Amino acid sequence: MPTLISIGSFSISSFGFFCAVTYLIGAFLIWRVFRDKGIEDEKFFDNFLVVSIISFLGARLFFVLTHWSIFSGFPLGALFIGKNPGFSLWGLLATAALTLIWYCRKQRLETGVIADAYAQALPVMMIFWSLALFLDGTIIGKETSWPTGIIQTGLAGLRHPVGMYALILSLVMSLSLFFVLRFFGRRNLPCGTITLTILSFLGVSQLLLAFFRDDLLYWQGFPVDLMIATVVWISPLPPLYLLLNGGKLVTQVKQKVTALVSRPKL
Repeated sequence: MPTLISIGSFSISSFGFFCAVTYLIGAFLIWRVFRDKGIEDEKFFDNFLVVSIISFLGARLFFVLTHWSIFSGFPLGALFIGKNPGFSLWGLLATAALTLIWYCRKQRLETGVIADAYAQALPVMMIFWSLALFLDGTIIGKETSWPTGIIQTGLAGLRHPVGMYALILSLVMSLSLFFVLRFFGRRNLPCGTITLTILSFLGVSQLLLAFFRDDLLYWQGFPVDLMIATVVWISPLPPLYLLLNGGKLVTQVKQKVTALVSRPKL
């Protein structure tokens, strides 16, 4: 891993640093939503700690299982993340979702409200996570002649900077969410709307990125990442439409646009 800071024998990798930044920023953003909902800080800390630890382990476990050829010779190598780095976004999302459902019930919290809190923080967290992946060179891009091509250590030719593409898509997702929340207001959106929207957007972004990656997993000749990304993109759309009650959303948008257009100019 590229070293960001080195003092004597102590060093901090760029990947580790930005992962820590991602964690702290996510904690702050999620805590702010908890606070706005009037949920006690103690419940937030318990919830965030349990969800983050289990999802971290899930992301690592899913990566190890899907890349078993790397660890089959020495399974304990999976414990040494610094020497054998790698996490699975899909493993993280799956374990985070299951843990969130279970622990919200345990805490007697409304799952949809808490899921929306995490979903609001996810786009910003993805910005720093993508930056960590870009600096670390974890994701291998396909060879390219595009002006954006970069040299990746140990690989021939110029490669697509997939981490940078992910960063740009995360910025788009963050700005889109910001304007949607400003336009409709958090309180005017049905519970779960933000979660389903972000999940679908995440599926689209990962689907696009898959076309530039040279390190995809394959099963029976089919790219696993493409299949999962497609499911994550499409599956939230029907419940999202039903949640927004279809026609009412269109009517609300028309009313908002009409109000903006007819507003008297100074």
